[in-house]
Amino acid sequence: NLYGANLSEANLYGANLSGANLYGANNIIRIGPASDGHEFFAVPSGAGLMIKAGCHWFTLAEARAYWGNDERPIGPERRAYLAAIESIAAARGWIE
Repeated sequence: NLYGANLSEANLYGANLSGANLYGANNIIRIGPASDGHEFFAVPSGAGLMIKAGCHWFTLAEARAYWGNDERPIGPERRAYLAAIESIAAARGWIE
């Protein structure tokens, strides 16, 4: 239960947040689960916006590069999740 937790600068590498109660947590975006069961998480950090999905832990640029040309059936859904994360992060002032 991460109620009220401030996750800015958090390193979620290797974390399994499936089923985590993030209600009231600060500085985190959570979207999903996707049709493959993965949830997407994003937190602001000194390195910029960091995104976790499944076993992947990416900067925003790395996520764009990785999923930008993903031709698997899940590719369009992941790009939509990434676009939603970018939009929410921009609305919060985390990215320009």
